[in-house]
Amino acid sequence: MELGFVDDCDPALLTAPHFPSKVGGMPAWLDWHGLPAGDRLHCPTCSAPMCFLLQLYTGEAYDDPASFHRAVFVFACKKGKCHAAGTSHGIRVFRSQLPRENEFYSPDPPPESAIVFTPPADLCAVCGCSAPSKCARCPVHYCSRDHQSLHWPKHKVACGSGSAGELVPFVFPELELIIDEEPVAPSQRTEEERLKDFEETVTKLQVDASHEDLDEIESSQQNDKIFLRFRERIAPEPSQVLRCQKNGAPLWIGSHVPGPDAIPMCPYCGAARIFEFQIMPQLLSHLNLSEDGASDTLDFGVVAIYTCQRSCHVPGYAEELAWHNPVDPESLGTDKGDDEDD
Repeated sequence: MELGFVDDCDPALLTAPHFPSKVGGMPAWLDWHGLPAGDRLHCPTCSAPMCFLLQLYTGEAYDDPASFHRAVFVFACKKGKCHAAGTSHGIRVFRSQLPRENEFYSPDPPPESAIVFTPPADLCAVCGCSAPSKCARCPVHYCSRDHQSLHWPKHKVACGSGSAGELVPFVFPELELIIDEEPVAPSQRTEEERLKDFEETVTKLQVDASHEDLDEIESSQQNDKIFLRFRERIAPEPSQVLRCQKNGAPLWIGSHVPGPDAIPMCPYCGAARIFEFQIMPQLLSHLNLSEDGASDTLDFGVVAIYTCQRSCHVPGYAEELAWHNPVDPESLGTDKGDDEDD
């Protein structure tokens, strides 16, 4: 298992020719043909443009010359209401890969210094995504009318000068993703030993309980076990924002997990999709969500990313799958009934 952590970095080293793993900012696209655009980058629930969340470079994960360079890109809707449990429509995932010899990048490893690079595509001045439209008076491009309208109060000052003008704060803060091996935890008690005290306490509460109450307590116990296991597993490295293990098992935070048939096969080649990495809720604290000023902001528990087992070759960007596993309300001490009424 590998863990991901965020750190500050020179933005010039997070551009496409450096093949970065990163959070926020604008995407450092890999293949410049067939960039995701239009409906592929709009939230299916609210139709708003989605925001680039992170990208993970995984070129070493597949022993395939056609996947010498490989990256997975994750976009998220900024509205919390669009992130229901299960197959996440509020998060979209795209996979891209290139051989070592390609038309965009040198076959040699990138230098440690910044590389001057002009993107070979028109990109949105607000979000960095494919931009088929542009300002009528100058060569500033936009992915959608939403982003052109969002940028206009800043752009109108510079409109006609050839400059985009001051940018608007739509993207998340840009940080480098650093991947490292999960440390071997010191010898710990077994799961039975770890939960013994907790279960004894719950047993005391069952003395005068009805059958319905006992069923609810049993369900709550199971949910708390999941949450407790999550907390204990991350305790040695509490700042982790990513967990990566191709064909591994996610570390769930709640009880809403996918069943045997919940993860669909790859729609391009028919192969099974496998777990590749998960996004941890700790990432939320690095996104400056409170600065948006919105009452309904991005929120999630664990987001598990599933990709094609074969990493099949699709021109441009293959769409993959995200599964949202939220925290159970009981584990947070909230009343589930009240939560559903809101």
